[in-house]
Amino acid sequence: MSLEEFTAFLATLAGNDTDDSDDQKVKIMTMHASKGKEFKHVFLTALQQGTIPHFKCDSDAQLEEERRLMFVAMTRAKDKLYMSYSLERVMGGRLYRRMPSQFLNEVAGDLVRVVNQIEEDRKVS
Repeated sequence: MSLEEFTAFLATLAGNDTDDSDDQKVKIMTMHASKGKEFKHVFLTALQQGTIPHFKCDSDAQLEEERRLMFVAMTRAKDKLYMSYSLERVMGGRLYRRMPSQFLNEVAGDLVRVVNQIEEDRKVS
C-alpha cells in the first residue's frame, strides 16, 4: 500500500471521528478531508510537482481544481501554516529529483518565511 493509498484510507476513518474535544491530538488527513475544518497548526507536506498538482492532471480545469484544493487546505490553519516539499524522493528503489509545486510561487512572498532551505540555487530536473 502506497503512502497516498494509506492516507486516503485514513481519511475514510477520519469521517467517523467526531470527537474534537481534545486539541492535543495529531490528525492526519488528505486535503480533501480537511474541507470545512480548522486547526491551530496545519502542516502541508509533499508540495512538489507531480504530487500537487498531481502528475495525471492534464487539463486546465483539473489544474484549477488542484490549485483550489491546495489553497483551501492552506486556509484550514487558524494560527500557523507549515508547507514543505522535497527535492528528492525514493520510489520503487529509485531516486527521483523533484521540483517544488508551481502553486508555491503563487503565495504572496510577504506571507512566506523560508527556513532551513538547502542549496537554494540548486537546479532540479
